[in-house]
Amino acid sequence: MASCENYLWRVVQAIEPSKAQKEGAVRSHNNLRELLLTGRFANRIQKSYLSGSYARDTAIAPLDDVDIIFVVDPRGWSTTNMLYPSRPPPAAILD
Repeated sequence: MASCENYLWRVVQAIEPSKAQKEGAVRSHNNLRELLLTGRFANRIQKSYLSGSYARDTAIAPLDDVDIIFVVDPRGWSTTNMLYPSRPPPAAILD
């Protein structure tokens, strides 16, 4: 039984993202969140949080993505914006 356990641990280690990949993901999502929470979009975002396999610590290598959920305050959308003359419907934001 010990050999089976050792094999499973080797498999887990082989598919787990490396320390460098994890550190890169932390830098990337923190940088993006900071940019959005302090820039032009700051008044539009109520909060953000991590989701998906990265947040659950079940991501496998290579660590290709980190899912971040941004809760958008619709009051932050200007009604005089040339790009969106009125508040876009939620489906447009998701697209």
